[in-house]
Amino acid sequence: MDITDTLIEEHWPLTDISIKTISTQGLGGSVGIVESREGKYTYKISGSWKTAKKLDRDLSAYEFLNNKNFPYISRLLKTKTGERFVEIENNLIYLIEYIDGSHPDLTAQTYTELGKIVADLHSIEDFPFETDYKPADVIPSLIQNAAKYAFKDDCISILKSIPDFTQLPIVPIHTEITPGNVIQSSNGRITVIDWDEVGLGPAVLDLGVGLINHFITEDLEILEDNATAYYRSYFSQREMNDLEKKYIYDASLFWACCWVPYGDTNKRWERIKWAVENRNKIECLYLH
Repeated sequence: MDITDTLIEEHWPLTDISIKTISTQGLGGSVGIVESREGKYTYKISGSWKTAKKLDRDLSAYEFLNNKNFPYISRLLKTKTGERFVEIENNLIYLIEYIDGSHPDLTAQTYTELGKIVADLHSIEDFPFETDYKPADVIPSLIQNAAKYAFKDDCISILKSIPDFTQLPIVPIHTEITPGNVIQSSNGRITVIDWDEVGLGPAVLDLGVGLINHFITEDLEILEDNATAYYRSYFSQREMNDLEKKYIYDASLFWACCWVPYGDTNKRWERIKWAVENRNKIECLYLH
């Protein structure tokens, strides 16, 4: 649906509004920017799979984490009637504080900061709900989609080999704290965006999301400085035993398979194959 200035002004306490849409790639909903006399905000139309009940629960995380003094999240703008979102023609729309800045450079310093942020999130106690994003629920659809690939048999074999994460310790997870979901302001402030799948889940899901997708290049080189900076930073803040750490690799395979359709499919697959053949080399990045 189209987000208009009239729609925004009707439901939120904003005036003199202009709207700008943002093109996105991946699994999320539609996103855009709302500029107003009162300030600048990001609007989001939630993905079609998200129910109103679950979205309301998910958006409560903004209040919960701000109340816990977690400094890496923006603030939700409630509607004129105090609601977290509005529902229009089966579309769920919400506004959050816009963070002016850009994605940080892909440096060891950036990943040191991200490791700390993830560890801080995982250390928060009393988070009130589980994440909806669970590999066991996603893998069957990934297997079905893999049928269209030339490498379908090998891909399906990998997907079937991914273990059950449900017996691992759970913590509050974001599911994708990577440079693409981080905004760095001119003053250096780091803000994590895209909290659609926040909730209690296995810590290894957060730790595995970038292992293959970000620390191994399309040329099949390991960005060792970035990877070791990230994991060293995380484990200096939050301990994890070696048995649990072993699952980080499996979580990375899951995420890499999720992202095969986005971008150059063949290159993504070659990176997965290389990761399977070089598991020991990859695990050395975080098993010390």
